[in-house]
Amino acid sequence: MEGDLKEEPKEERSFLPPALQGLYNGVRDGIKRSTIRIKEWYEGIFAGNDLLYMLTYMASISTAKISRDEIFKRTGKKEEFISSKYIDTIRKLVQEWHYDYSAACNAVADKVKDNRTTDMLDRMGNAIKSGEPDEEFLMGELKTTQTITKNRYEMDLETLRKANDAFTALLISASVVSIIVLLSVAIYGSSEVGKMLYLSAFVVGITSAFSIFLLFSASPKEFKTHPLPNRSKEQKMIDYWQRICIPLAIILPLLIVIFVSSSEAFPFFKEALAFISFGIILLPLGLIGRRDDKNIDKRDLEYPGFIKGLGSIMSASGMTIQNAMEKVDRETLPSLRGMINTLQKRLKTGLNPDICWNRFVGESGSNLIYKFTGIFTDSIKLGGEAEHVGNLASSSSLESVLLRMKRDVESSQFTTLVLPLHVSMLAILLCVSQVLVIFSNLLGGMMANFGAAEGALSDIPGIGSLGFGMFTGVSTGHMHSYVLIITIIITIASIVACKIVKGGGYYSYFYYGSIFSILSGVILISVPFLIGLILNVAQFQIPVGTVPTNIPGGGF
Repeated sequence: MEGDLKEEPKEERSFLPPALQGLYNGVRDGIKRSTIRIKEWYEGIFAGNDLLYMLTYMASISTAKISRDEIFKRTGKKEEFISSKYIDTIRKLVQEWHYDYSAACNAVADKVKDNRTTDMLDRMGNAIKSGEPDEEFLMGELKTTQTITKNRYEMDLETLRKANDAFTALLISASVVSIIVLLSVAIYGSSEVGKMLYLSAFVVGITSAFSIFLLFSASPKEFKTHPLPNRSKEQKMIDYWQRICIPLAIILPLLIVIFVSSSEAFPFFKEALAFISFGIILLPLGLIGRRDDKNIDKRDLEYPGFIKGLGSIMSASGMTIQNAMEKVDRETLPSLRGMINTLQKRLKTGLNPDICWNRFVGESGSNLIYKFTGIFTDSIKLGGEAEHVGNLASSSSLESVLLRMKRDVESSQFTTLVLPLHVSMLAILLCVSQVLVIFSNLLGGMMANFGAAEGALSDIPGIGSLGFGMFTGVSTGHMHSYVLIITIIITIASIVACKIVKGGGYYSYFYYGSIFSILSGVILISVPFLIGLILNVAQFQIPVGTVPTNIPGGGF
């Protein structure tokens, strides 16, 4: 019958020859595998700290006295927790493959790469096997995880402090190497000047990349902003204006480099103008992002008190969330006051509570509020003890806030050090390069006027032995490109390093990028001009035919 006929799947048509098609399929599969591995690596480095959120959720919903199956089912569906996929895998092994929970926990633990998650799953399997009640185990495991997370975070901060020192030492070393290479090229000269300079720039780039990798490896891994489409007011502004500012920040500097010309007094004028224009365009985005970062810090600091007070009011009076929110003291919550008032109005109008809370979370912009608000509302909805749930969410969130405050202290000290270091290193590099260029041009002109460079100078007692001809081999074009490349490398390294140490949202790149780009541009303009004024080449020029060769005693 026609209705019984099943349409066979159509084969994907290919317009490539068999050999090229095989190559295309291999490249495509390789990209897919690489993407999966990068995603697993990225999730793995954040899984340890994210474990605290998941255990807080499991402990909170366990106060509702629900079954173990329900705990694993609901936790496995919470995609905002990185480790929830392991809980979902355990649930599937139990329900679909008829494992017992203890064996399933141990089986999944063997496949997990994060050590803290592996240890937690092993302890969970042992507790289930020994018959320990779920709520009792989860409460104890949450306290254990809080202690481990705090100790690990403080160890990471101590490692980060040492990595900060290593970064500054490597940055200084890279700048010193650049200066030594410049002097070596000027003194000894070589037919391979370009290769020497570019090889040195490559070494400086590798050194900077290695120092950034050290910082990333040592820094605590955490998210500060949530991934929801509904965001805070500042984040919405950044999302809108970055579509205009980022292309403009790329196109305008390129146009400046192409159409603007430099002068002898300002040899890096067009490059400096490109740096400054790039920084000025990104500066508004950086300032908005900085304001949002500070607002998130204030909201996160007030949130533990808000959620704990709300749970206590609900437990003491037996009120619903909507009614209990009227009793919350808003005077102690200045940063959350407006958001709480808006949330209460929306709940009073009869809107879906889930939608109201999602808007509250989205407008906060905070990942911490995003994680713990869902923990609180889900637990209350299931019938959990309001005061107990509020205390659990408050203690875990407060621990995260206090640890982040310690990191902010380290990041502020690091930024305070990197800013003057960045300025001084670039200024010294440009100072040395400009002095070499000025002396090279001066001595080259003198030798051209005399007609026989070394011979003419050697007739002057006391001058020929000084070896002034060594500066005449400096290639100003290669030196100009070399200084510019080193400036770009050091600027990028400073931007990325400050972002890694500080943490926060991606818009921190805008903030630090604007600051360091403007500083680099100002240095590129000011330092060569000031060196030219100080040396004042005109004072050193010697007219042709007035060289004194018969001064008694030699010398000038």
